[in-house]
Amino acid sequence: MTDHTTLFKSVQNGMLSLGLPADLSVCEKFTAYLLELERWNRRFGFVKADLDELVARHLVDSLAGLPIVREAVPAGTVLDFGSGAGFPGLPLAVCCPERSFILCERKAKERAFLQNMAALLGLRHVRVAGDLAEIAPVSVEAVVSRAVAGLCDLFSAVSETLTPGGKLLAYKGTRAKIEEEAAACAALGLEVWVHPLRIPNDDRERHIVEVRRR
Repeated sequence: MTDHTTLFKSVQNGMLSLGLPADLSVCEKFTAYLLELERWNRRFGFVKADLDELVARHLVDSLAGLPIVREAVPAGTVLDFGSGAGFPGLPLAVCCPERSFILCERKAKERAFLQNMAALLGLRHVRVAGDLAEIAPVSVEAVVSRAVAGLCDLFSAVSETLTPGGKLLAYKGTRAKIEEEAAACAALGLEVWVHPLRIPNDDRERHIVEVRRR
């Protein structure tokens, strides 16, 4: 089992590899998050990953999109749709205390975990919801999502929640697959931008795809 100090250093190195400031309090929050996730994982199997993989493939992957999210949403509310065990919404929320976050997850066990983590980490700017109806009539400036659905279906599901000019920021994989989905979105009159993600020591092809109405 990875001890606290080793995990803390792994988190710290992951943040530094992305060029992000490895603030001690932020790294401590991430360490607590991953240790708690590992504990819940043993019982409920939220994520098929050990602690090393949680850092490299989930935490660092989520944080790689942080500069794009900050630029796209200077202020306001971000909705993580299909939050699951909290990626990418919880890591983004830890690093963006000046924005409000809503973590939307329909599964009760995952939702209980998210509520527990928001309380444990003292994230008063984070709210957990079971579905989009729960957050109405609140509108959000951006929706983030990771490994949930195709772009068109995803935008259709969340579009009524977005403010005018609001954006979907979807974490996606290969460019070839994205181009197929982007073409379908363009045919529906949507604007699409593809932002490559730089993730050191990770050979996967990763992007954030930004979608909004024309």
